[in-house]
Amino acid sequence: FFFLKKKKKNTPPGFLPIIDIASGIEHLTTLKASDIVTDIQYIPLETNDNCLVSGSPCVQVFNNKIVITSRKDCFLFNKEDGKFICSVGHVGNDPEGYRSAQCWIDEITGIFYFKGWKNELIKYDQNGKFLGKITLPKEPEPTDSPSHFIFSDSLIIGRYSNMTGYDIRSLAFFSQNGQLIDTIPSLISITPMSISDIASISILKGDKAHEQYGNVTQTGIVLVEYKNDKKSLSTPANPVLWKNKKNICFKPDFVDTIYTIEGTKIKPYLTYNTGKYHWPETERHNTSNIKDYIAILLTIENEHNIFFQFVKNLYNQPILYNGLYDKKNKTTKIAAGDQKITDDITNFMPIQPIKSNNNGGEYISIIQASDALSWLEEHPRETTNKQVEALKLLKEDDNPIIVIMK
Repeated sequence: FFFLKKKKKNTPPGFLPIIDIASGIEHLTTLKASDIVTDIQYIPLETNDNCLVSGSPCVQVFNNKIVITSRKDCFLFNKEDGKFICSVGHVGNDPEGYRSAQCWIDEITGIFYFKGWKNELIKYDQNGKFLGKITLPKEPEPTDSPSHFIFSDSLIIGRYSNMTGYDIRSLAFFSQNGQLIDTIPSLISITPMSISDIASISILKGDKAHEQYGNVTQTGIVLVEYKNDKKSLSTPANPVLWKNKKNICFKPDFVDTIYTIEGTKIKPYLTYNTGKYHWPETERHNTSNIKDYIAILLTIENEHNIFFQFVKNLYNQPILYNGLYDKKNKTTKIAAGDQKITDDITNFMPIQPIKSNNNGGEYISIIQASDALSWLEEHPRETTNKQVEALKLLKEDDNPIIVIMK
């Protein structure tokens, strides 16, 4: 580690670049927007009766479009001005209906994929036209169907994540017509918890959850409590599969390595050095003697850096941290999570990156109109940015504002 620290720009052959949490947490600093990005744009989404965005939406940016999904709706907006374009598909039991509006986009073909009701993926184009469906093989117990998808030139890649934290598979590779080609087994070995052992299930959202667990709570995280005082936490909407330019990256929960996917194989790409704070997989469900263990809940990447969030003492009194890894200089900064990432670019609300778009250049976030208006009322003189000033014309019940961080 000393050699790597001295030779920041030249990683020795056979060594992975290190995101050094173990050292950084001992020397906390502060983070500001200009450490992470160079430009911030605010795009209010058009509000009308045809595109009312419901609570807890998810956002994606695809080429020149903003894709907003909630439980029942998938809406497309223009990235330049936020104007509504169209809706895509619908929830329903009919032949063209899908189970949930959560979608995955193949950037190569522009096809939108939604989960159907019987191991199906329902396909739509960008104009809302139904393109048919593909049926995936039925999974062996106890594995559920994949919870997240990403696309290569010829493959559909599915990631597995169930709420008990145990899957017999990490990834599966399907052809374009749904045929199973290959799988990668789970990368952790833990004793699986039984559904019958569950005492309660909580969906963690809201301001308090955000202070404890970070930006993954914008799409909700699942906390399971068992009858034997054990717990598990899962992040079903967390972007653990992403693209950075041509690379497809994979960061499994409770694993300290980031991988790239090449064909149907995975290859180590970067590793988090958690040192003495490493959480052994055999203790993943334990609630005692874990106060110093680290759980990395969010990893997002652009071509210049990796922004990440992790938590100590996950199941009891969580302590949140923000981290930034500079890919060129191979340096790591860690800041306390209660120290907000101040916006020193537009002098608006603290920034909250929640994902990156798949061309690797932009981080994305979402702000409710009511939250923006409350902040502007409390800080009337703190910004002269024209984009931010324009937000004062919004109404509290307007559609959200999309934040594009370049």
